[in-house]
Amino acid sequence: LPEVAPVTFASSPVVVKRVESMLSRHDEIIAMLNTGEHGTSASLGKELSRLAPVASLDERIKELRTEKASLTELLIEAQSMDDAEMEEDCKSEMERIDAQVASLESKLVYAVLPRDEDDVGTDAVLEVRAGTGGDEAALFAAELLAAYERTAKNRGWKFESLGKTLTDLGGIKEAAASINSGGGGGGGYGGSFGDGDDAASDLDSLDKLGPYGLFKFESGVHRVQRVPVNDVRIHASAASVAILPAPDDSAGSHDALPMSELRIDTMRASGAGGQHVNTTESAIRITHVPTGITAS
Repeated sequence: LPEVAPVTFASSPVVVKRVESMLSRHDEIIAMLNTGEHGTSASLGKELSRLAPVASLDERIKELRTEKASLTELLIEAQSMDDAEMEEDCKSEMERIDAQVASLESKLVYAVLPRDEDDVGTDAVLEVRAGTGGDEAALFAAELLAAYERTAKNRGWKFESLGKTLTDLGGIKEAAASINSGGGGGGGYGGSFGDGDDAASDLDSLDKLGPYGLFKFESGVHRVQRVPVNDVRIHASAASVAILPAPDDSAGSHDALPMSELRIDTMRASGAGGQHVNTTESAIRITHVPTGITAS
């Protein structure tokens, strides 16, 4: 009986359709960049780095399948010639190829899974606030902020304080900072995909994450239970952390509404009142003309 290929997630119609869609988009971006149609768009480069692993894995899988097809023909020839040694070599090599294809297919399935676009190349805005626990909570918040600063600087990122409120003991009531990669780090989920275990480690490497992707799971309430410096009893304290993706300055005004679509009305108070009340434009209403949405 002929061998039946095992059914895998990679052979699922849903996965196959998504792979084909991503490969088509990959080729489309390559063509646009080669023709210079969109210049050196940062967004296209970021999208290409996300699609590159899929194209690389798919190409390698096709190469291995072509190699196996050649070995199958050689195996049939060896069997017709009763060459046991060649037949054994062909079967051994085909088993090796099957194992490599299975490994690459599992990585292909992982590569096509949707992921947060802000994980790569997106800077972060960090906010730390002391919670319950008084001075000890403020000291804990200061330690958290210092830990985040050291982590960012160790990765070569710029850590800039946006403001902080200190306590007498050197703690922090609240603080905000920005973490900027400066274009470094977070090289994307791309890279080379070999046949060994290094491919999986490359895909999962933290080095591919940007500031927001690395710190985003720090968001939430952090709790510590310890003996504070100003007491001899164990205290439980908490601090809250918020991590937000920083606005993309390279996007410029593309996300802003054109002024031609806005109508801005200014209004003054009416009726009895002093001179200042009737002459000051104390209210503003902005109307988005195409949709009729207003803000005042």
